[in-house]
Amino acid sequence: MNLNKLKTFIVVAELGSVTEAAYMLFRTQPAISQQIKDLEKDTKLRLLERKKSRVYLTKEGQELYNYAKQRVREIEDKASELRNDSSQLEGTLRIGVLIQMSASFIAEIINHFLNEYPKVDFIITQHDHVDLEQKLLSNELDFAFIVLYEDKKFFEIHSYFKFKRILVASKEYLKSRGKIKTYNDLLEQDIIEYDPNMPDFYCWLNKNSPQQSTKVKRIRAKVSIKDAETYHQLILKGRGIGLVNKFVIEHYLESGKLVEILPKSKPLYITIDISRRKVHTKNLLNETFLKFVLSNRNI
Repeated sequence: MNLNKLKTFIVVAELGSVTEAAYMLFRTQPAISQQIKDLEKDTKLRLLERKKSRVYLTKEGQELYNYAKQRVREIEDKASELRNDSSQLEGTLRIGVLIQMSASFIAEIINHFLNEYPKVDFIITQHDHVDLEQKLLSNELDFAFIVLYEDKKFFEIHSYFKFKRILVASKEYLKSRGKIKTYNDLLEQDIIEYDPNMPDFYCWLNKNSPQQSTKVKRIRAKVSIKDAETYHQLILKGRGIGLVNKFVIEHYLESGKLVEILPKSKPLYITIDISRRKVHTKNLLNETFLKFVLSNRNI
């Protein structure tokens, strides 16, 4: 039986929500649901019942949860004991993250890595696309979590996480401005973007309504800000509409604080890579970190 599926089942059982489990485990909601389905198929048992947005353990699910939680803890303790040598790994990892990215996923990676390698230190810095490349090339960073490249040929690139961005607004914003019914209506809204020229909004609109996307060049963002947390807070406070990473704001959609605009539109899919210089000096710490990240990726 797959240990990872059991661990996912335990988290879902304890939180009573697939959405909250996805947020905590930095996975997509469909990925969590699929793991539960696979576990039910493997065990030939119905483990959970859904009622609205919550999930509840069946009788069989409760018994498996009680048993699995103890066994998983024992397995993890034994693995930790066997890893004594690797836990002595020391050094500093310098990680660059794109400014616009949510901090949740990098915090999750570091948290789990430090559980296994507590003597490792991290220096995390935020940069734009161009600076991330330059700092990798100048050996100021060991790794970068990056989306776009000026020139890929200098880098060893591994896809780490794929997610979708959707256009949302707060309930308060829509109440004050009225319902948005067409793509043309979007051009009259206050738009929050990471760049005043709104490249993400342009790409999303061009994907859904090319005839309207040409008009984007005539307008600028109401607010442009690169910090992801402030970006989300401005949208939540009703200061405008904006594209957001769906896995980050799923709970706001469920609670009704945020509403997806034109929900039948096509989302903007984004892939985050973990990258480093193609030409590099190998060392145990860097190789261990890369292997760890790739073994836990969600793509």
